[in-house]
Amino acid sequence: MSCFMLMSLVVMSSNSIAHPAYALNSSAALILADTDVIINEIHYNPCQNQGSDGDFEFVELFNSGATTVDLSGWYFSNGITFTFPNGSSIAAGEYIVIAINATSYSGNGYQVFEFGGGLSNNGERIRLRDDNGNTIDDLTYDDNNGWPSAPDGNCNSLELVDASSNNNNGSSWEASTGEPTPGVPNSVSGTPGCTDPSADNYNSNATIEDGSCTYTVLGCTDPAANNYNSSAN
Repeated sequence: MSCFMLMSLVVMSSNSIAHPAYALNSSAALILADTDVIINEIHYNPCQNQGSDGDFEFVELFNSGATTVDLSGWYFSNGITFTFPNGSSIAAGEYIVIAINATSYSGNGYQVFEFGGGLSNNGERIRLRDDNGNTIDDLTYDDNNGWPSAPDGNCNSLELVDASSNNNNGSSWEASTGEPTPGVPNSVSGTPGCTDPSADNYNSNATIEDGSCTYTVLGCTDPAANNYNSSAN
């Protein structure tokens, strides 16, 4: 006897992006909910064609909020050594660069500061605090273990795909599509969602496939039936 069954099959890709706005990351540091300043791009191992690590490494911050944020006294307690001088600020929608050699990126229309130390080619923790010591952003990047590997010496940088995503999750990052993009929007930025028009939850506004597509699968689940469908459940 034939049978039919309506079920929803959720298909998740390996690069699914989590979207907790503010959550405990693996280092157990709570990201504050009252700031929109995030670590948005990391260039930790420039390729030989670009130059040495000692000239072209950088960390980029982005203010995704609607108001200017005073950065006076903010500092990095892990990864690099730098404290923002008094009077520093980041406007709404602004990108600023903290580089190992400020002259490598100066004169391009965005703020550039210079940090001490260097970024590990094997990954490390980067932690940004405000002038009171509160954690603003805290992540541990890597060159494997679910993180893009191309930025490790292949001329790409690590770029955050969506500013609202958990940036301590490797799946929230992609390698830049070409050269790094200091001081400007990331080359991989966009709106995550289901981009498959055949999916039940297709989002016409999505530009970045996040593996969230769901599909309705019709079929018979009885193995003894002539029209048994092994994909239906």
